[in-house]
Amino acid sequence: MLEIIELVYFFIHSITTSEGNWLVFSKEQTHEILPVFFSIIIALEMIDSFNVYIKEHQVKVLNILLIGFVAIGRKLLTVDFAHATGLDNTGLGILIISISLSYF
Repeated sequence: MLEIIELVYFFIHSITTSEGNWLVFSKEQTHEILPVFFSIIIALEMIDSFNVYIKEHQVKVLNILLIGFVAIGRKLLTVDFAHATGLDNTGLGILIISISLSYF
């Protein structure tokens, strides 16, 4: 709930402080807003997974993989590749490949 309030605050703040720009969010604001947005999506997917487990007593692997895809997408959008090491990039690539193969 707090993240939704934070997202609404960022949105209202960016609209009220935009000085005639055609973009609603600046690049710096986008780097602050996207992690919050993706965290909300991940939380909603986890709540849905818990609801399915409570009702059906089954774990839907597809839902877990989708949460993984959203988490990786969040990481790709927020990572600073200029300061990331080769090992970080390799690990992220291996993670993407492994979740993709699991989905396949």
